[in-house]
Amino acid sequence: MYSILVRSLDGRLQVSHRKGLPHVIYCRLWRWPDLQSHHELRAVELCEYAFHTKKDEVCVNPYHYQRVETPDLQPVTYCEPAFWCSISYYELNQRVGETFHASQPSLTVDGFTDPSNSERFCLGLLSNVNRNAAVELTRRHIGRGVRLYYIGGEVFAECLSDSAIFVQSPNCCNLKIFNNQEFAALLAQSVNQGFEAVYQLTRMCTIRMSFVKGWGAEYR
Repeated sequence: MYSILVRSLDGRLQVSHRKGLPHVIYCRLWRWPDLQSHHELRAVELCEYAFHTKKDEVCVNPYHYQRVETPDLQPVTYCEPAFWCSISYYELNQRVGETFHASQPSLTVDGFTDPSNSERFCLGLLSNVNRNAAVELTRRHIGRGVRLYYIGGEVFAECLSDSAIFVQSPNCCNLKIFNNQEFAALLAQSVNQGFEAVYQLTRMCTIRMSFVKGWGAEYR
């Protein structure tokens, strides 16, 4: 017997405030409470409306799907990358210049025009034909900028400018904006929760920083 739902535009079903794939939700509800993702399911051959067929209707009969055994996962090991951070500079929503890769434990990002080196990223030299007056005025206030430190797997930020800096990071606590050990522990926990849980952790690896002016709906 088929239990059919009309496929939504993004293929997902919303329950309360969360979205998920419909066949996964029904299989988790009626058969496997510990089911993590659709990768653990395989449709039986007789099902004409299985999720993978991409038809307009989706079968959510939990007995039209079989649980796929997943191999035991090996412990996650964290390897130090060649560069502890990569910095991309934006003016409004436009990226300007090349990505700067930090290899030294201390790095200064400032608004001066000296040539950049392994311990210094100078924004004053970067040109942008689309730069407007507001951006130009903001750049004049960067001054000595910000210094980033990488100490024992943790990243710290120190404002050297006479103007404020604004930091947006899920990890931010005082001046500490990233911690390798905490991230590695979260990564190890998320592996058993499936691809989506691991992918969500990439948000922790991106830190937005703004000179002089902040951003967001509540910023004034």
